[in-house]
Amino acid sequence: MKRLLFLSVLAGVALGLTGCFERDPKLYDGPRQVEFAPVRTTGAYARTITNAAASDSLVVQLIEGEAHTEPITVNFVVRDTTIGTSQPARSGTDYTLVDNGSVTIQPGRWSAPLRFNVLRNAAAATTRTMIVELTGNEAQGVIPAANYKRFVLTFNR
Repeated sequence: MKRLLFLSVLAGVALGLTGCFERDPKLYDGPRQVEFAPVRTTGAYARTITNAAASDSLVVQLIEGEAHTEPITVNFVVRDTTIGTSQPARSGTDYTLVDNGSVTIQPGRWSAPLRFNVLRNAAAATTRTMIVELTGNEAQGVIPAANYKRFVLTFNR
């Protein structure tokens, strides 16, 4: 019984002392990073749009933990790349960008939409690919996350 009481007191003192140590509330101390949010239903960083004309968007989000009080501009580019048997999507024929080259994450927000319009292409049945890549914003110290900076959109006609 004395042994159990001694162990209980010892455990209580040990737990009580752990509250005396300072904790660093900031877990990440690097530059601000941005990424594309994955597609909610699949968790992928790719999406297929089938034979539809519509307005659409991708979500660009901050992945660092500190709140920001100024707007953050995130730059992006569209890559003309062939993947497999698909052809590169063409601006003005397959899509138009609403946000030309950058999106802005407003103060107190953690994400912003990158908007584009999908155009109905009268061409024969084809598969076209649009690769959007975040490039960050050096002036604001924002870098793209290495593994999540690209999003692949496939247009099936």
